[in-house]
Amino acid sequence: MAIIIILLLVKYFALPSGKLFPAIEFEEGAYEGGICLGLSIPHGHGIIRWEEESKMFAGTFLFGMYHGYGVFTQYKFFFQGEHHLGLREGFGVTNIMIDDAEESYEGIWRADLHHGNGTKKFKDNDVYEGTFVEHLEHGEGEWSFDTALGRHTARGQFEHGVF
Repeated sequence: MAIIIILLLVKYFALPSGKLFPAIEFEEGAYEGGICLGLSIPHGHGIIRWEEESKMFAGTFLFGMYHGYGVFTQYKFFFQGEHHLGLREGFGVTNIMIDDAEESYEGIWRADLHHGNGTKKFKDNDVYEGTFVEHLEHGEGEWSFDTALGRHTARGQFEHGVF
């Protein structure tokens, strides 16, 4: 009998419902998707929208945090990739539009920072491909850039963002 009660408690209070409910208020947005029953927080697959700020996240949640694969968009910003306990973690791609120019990063993230192998394209068409440590170019890499004489590439060691 005790095992049945424990299983029912786990089912209704810890597992995702897997059903789409009418949107609930969560973090000042409207959430639709699986919820942790009894807590009314996102858990499982779902979508949260913040209409006033033109932003949206669609993906997997774990007790109210982004966790697993997801897509986040906001006006001129886009991120598609892995999350861990609310932070970008693992492989991901991001694009940002700045003054009608695009900047992007494709690579490994750790704790919301570029950290590991990746490629960053800057709005002036410069491209860095190599290793990042805490959001800075660090380690072996190559920087491609335009000059009056054409396209050039510098290869070598980067130290905290400096060649």
